[in-house]
Amino acid sequence: MKNTQPNTYVRQDYYPDTGIFGTPTAVMDENAMATLDTIGLGSLLNAPSPTVVDLSDGSQIRLYNVTPKGDYDESRTIVYVPEFAGGMVPHRYAAALAIAAALGYGVIVVPHSGLSITKQDRAQLRAGNVRPLASQLAEALDSVLPDGQDTTLYGYSFGAQIAPVVSQELSRYGVVKHDKLALLEPPNTIERNKYQLLRDFMASGTEQWLQATRDSGWQALNELVDSNYVHDDAQRFMRQARNLASLAMIGAMQRDTFTQDLANACFALPPEYRVVVAQEAASTMVSSFALPDTIDYLNNGWPQSSTQRELVVISSTNPETSVGHAIGNNPMIPISLLRKIIE
Repeated sequence: MKNTQPNTYVRQDYYPDTGIFGTPTAVMDENAMATLDTIGLGSLLNAPSPTVVDLSDGSQIRLYNVTPKGDYDESRTIVYVPEFAGGMVPHRYAAALAIAAALGYGVIVVPHSGLSITKQDRAQLRAGNVRPLASQLAEALDSVLPDGQDTTLYGYSFGAQIAPVVSQELSRYGVVKHDKLALLEPPNTIERNKYQLLRDFMASGTEQWLQATRDSGWQALNELVDSNYVHDDAQRFMRQARNLASLAMIGAMQRDTFTQDLANACFALPPEYRVVVAQEAASTMVSSFALPDTIDYLNNGWPQSSTQRELVVISSTNPETSVGHAIGNNPMIPISLLRKIIE
């Protein structure tokens, strides 16, 4: 039976010194929900025009600047690296707009679909090296971020896989004020073959996505993501997923590279940075042991560091209706993670 009632979610922090999880705290934020209630469906259908950035290799990349209405805090920018095969479609714009409105910061969305990917780049991706993508995103961001701008990177799914390497590349470009990473459900935390990956990915299908939007309690988003929209977006997704670059990205997801990529990013970040990685308790895309192992590895590598490297597990109070990997389609989840790391 399909669940038509919203789930209630809680967040538990992992304490690496003891290996246990803390007391559950509510994810839903009444102030954020009240803010989202002021944003109607018409706003979600009016995404901004892209900022086109010329790259040094002669290619171009499109970035999207999303800002809250009225005055907002311009001292920090949130960079949103979206999921696999993710262009700037209405539900992704809705996610960015929700983050901007609830937290009061500008958001830059950096889709990785449509990037210039050579045959050699595709071979690197299949081997687990996402730098061919990350370097282009970082070069574009370096050209648009104001000097000295405080910057937070947020990545979901494949975006969470790319974000640590984008961070490394930003450090190489000298963007010294990017000091916070929020990473939700990175798929490359365990080694698996393409059949295992496909099974895990299909476990977070259309019904889970629809449920995640309902769980947000955001009326405009629920009106947007109806059955017709989901059907049309599924067709768009399949067209995008079948191109050669996307198939190479699928190869990258099969590799267990997350821990080392994140360690390399942490090594290059400024002092007192913060990193939070998060998974849904019932997700099949992220092994239950993988992210605690990652946090333990990082903390053992820098035992005297004053920086914070944290793990959060998000779970439904009704496990039978968990949405698993699709959790990131509920905008309240990234809002909760980003509020935790920024404020």
